[in-house]
Amino acid sequence: MNSKKEKVVVGLSGGLDSSTALFLLKEKGFQPIGVMIKFFTGRTFLPSQDSIFLAKKLCQKLKIPFYLLEEKDAFQEKVVSYFFREKRKLRTPNPCLICNRYFKIKKLFDFAKKEKVKWVATGHYALIEGGKLFKAKDLKKDQSYFLSFLPKSYLRRLILPLGRLKKNEVLEIARKNHLPFSKKESQDLCFLLKKDKKEVIRDFFGEKKGLIKVKESNQEVGWHDGLWFYDLFQRKGIGISQGPWYVVGFDKKKNVLLISKKKEKLFFKEIIISPYHFFEKPKKEFFAEIKIRSQQKPQKGKIFFLTKDRLKIIFEEPVFAPVPGQFAVFYQKNLCLGNGLIAELMS
Repeated sequence: MNSKKEKVVVGLSGGLDSSTALFLLKEKGFQPIGVMIKFFTGRTFLPSQDSIFLAKKLCQKLKIPFYLLEEKDAFQEKVVSYFFREKRKLRTPNPCLICNRYFKIKKLFDFAKKEKVKWVATGHYALIEGGKLFKAKDLKKDQSYFLSFLPKSYLRRLILPLGRLKKNEVLEIARKNHLPFSKKESQDLCFLLKKDKKEVIRDFFGEKKGLIKVKESNQEVGWHDGLWFYDLFQRKGIGISQGPWYVVGFDKKKNVLLISKKKEKLFFKEIIISPYHFFEKPKKEFFAEIKIRSQQKPQKGKIFFLTKDRLKIIFEEPVFAPVPGQFAVFYQKNLCLGNGLIAELMS
């Protein structure tokens, strides 16, 4: 890639990472175009006015164009509705992967296409080489998990300037060059703002009181305000004494929350994935390392194809609490192969 005078659309948030990514691209000879997406969460607009001001200030400092794209309905349609749809099914959603594929990064590519610009860049910590996605050098900050759902076509045009840097190096670059950026780290469920997750769910679903029972004994031990307030295998926030207790099931017909103290029953050796997404689909079963949550250490397992949209994973050792609705992401060493939605658990 010859960066001299190549235009690149850079997604900005007003934060450290995207601001430094834009600066590094200009230093390499690109002609960056700063783009921030202002979107409606259903209750307010994001990003904040402070973040917008900082992004504008950055672009003025570096003498590059800045665009603020206003998307009133798309975020609600693609991300917020997905979140509540999954909660209604009593599954645990992962909005960040959905947002990257169907909203934030997609909107950057749409803008680039309109402006006839080939390249798009973000401040994610991951690597793209030869059209393939790899883990970042800084494994503690690696975000390849959250990019694993992107279309393969994006990988040929997406630039990730922070992939070979550690967080402290990024901060040093920003400070040394006096880049304006927000000190606040972005949060996963950005549309919650500072509200409690339970409060937001209550605003949408209301309350529906029901019994809490111990699964093994059927003993009644308390009341819940609605099954949608809970995630399978959660430990905190159940409100029952003499724990620790874990949520182990939902009886939707009787509106009963099932709990248990038996942590050993939360380990599973086999899970069903449906649907799944590969950047390059393997032709037959294969071994991989699988992350069932973003901050978890990858677990070794073998992946078997069942149908065109279902596969089975058999882990070498039982894994703790794979949650339906979350994404399992597949790796071979540092190469990210793709992901799939956890659909069913098998003992």
